[in-house]
Amino acid sequence: MVSEIPEQSARHPLVSFVGEFESLLARVSGAPAWTLTASELTDLLPRLARAANQVASVQLRMLREADRHQVGDPVGAANTAGWWAHQTRTTKPAAHRHVALASRLDDDAHAATSGALADGSVNVEQAAVIVDAVEALPSELVSDSLRADAEEHLVALAEHHDAKDLRVLGR
Repeated sequence: MVSEIPEQSARHPLVSFVGEFESLLARVSGAPAWTLTASELTDLLPRLARAANQVASVQLRMLREADRHQVGDPVGAANTAGWWAHQTRTTKPAAHRHVALASRLDDDAHAATSGALADGSVNVEQAAVIVDAVEALPSELVSDSLRADAEEHLVALAEHHDAKDLRVLGR
């Protein structure tokens, strides 16, 4: 369902994106997947996963802004995570993890992971593991430069390793 957007914000590219995305999804929601060939599925599924990662990046950036604006306050939510849990019907712990990850990815110190999620080369679970690993490095022993190198290395490893493997590699 497409919600109405005030005229002044309809010019923002993210407002346009969400509207167009909803429209495109509505057009394909009933398309039968069984009519795709094995070759098409082999090509399309990885591309769709990459696009889903990119959409997740946009969602996390918008969630970070929602937290800055404390969007839950007018409806009596205790915090943004509580509001997000209610809006998406997810658990509060999952919503808290998303809001926290959105905040952490907004930090310039995690530009490599944020960029990798934005271009779709890592997924949300991998991004969270990478950020956790880098933040676990003792600041008194590891310079900012070395942290950045470690993060870039883990992002590169994410091409061939899932989140579980990255957690081990990050240690």
